[in-house]
Amino acid sequence: GKFSRMTNSKLHLGCGDVVHDLQVSVFYEDSRSVPSGSATSPVAWVALPTGESRVTGAIRAASTILSTRTSSIGRFKVLESHDLDCLISCASPVGFHLGIPFVGIVFDFIYRYFPDLADFPLKERVTRNLINSRLVRHAALTVTDSEVGKSDLVRFFGADPGKTRPIPLSPPPHVYQHRSLSESTLREVALRYDLPERFVFYPAQLWEHKNHRRLFEALAHLRD
Repeated sequence: GKFSRMTNSKLHLGCGDVVHDLQVSVFYEDSRSVPSGSATSPVAWVALPTGESRVTGAIRAASTILSTRTSSIGRFKVLESHDLDCLISCASPVGFHLGIPFVGIVFDFIYRYFPDLADFPLKERVTRNLINSRLVRHAALTVTDSEVGKSDLVRFFGADPGKTRPIPLSPPPHVYQHRSLSESTLREVALRYDLPERFVFYPAQLWEHKNHRRLFEALAHLRD
């Protein structure tokens, strides 16, 4: 749900020359995505409309399937009104619909390796395949989170290796902000959550492909 907008400049690798006076906006759906202090940030935060009609959603889906541009409906219309020069989008070919250079981000291809998991019903797999194929075809640059991801994108979707860049994920800012907590704060947190002296912190969704069961099995081996 986040889209970055860059005006008065263009990105390197397909979007033009790099300059340092970027004007950046982030388009979001969930207000929880907006960090504290954003009012004084040089980055503009713009809310996208939610609750699109089924007809609008169907038209957008059909346009993606047929590789036809439909920038004048729904959230596409909102993005178009900002006169974008370049767009960074997560698992979405929205830049194609707007007719502008865009960078597409793809995180992983677990659904291709484990299609039988409950996390990936047929509709989900078909949608991901469609979006990934459109990203490879139309994006100025496609970004994966690892060299393995790049290899998968080339293998599964015929991506051009020269237009694919692996960029490892960075921990969120709050990890760095709280990396040197005081002893009193640590004791307070441990007491609040009733933590033992030694514990494992695994921040992940409770999805089957996150494989919590295997983590528990591994911890049991360590304990034994």
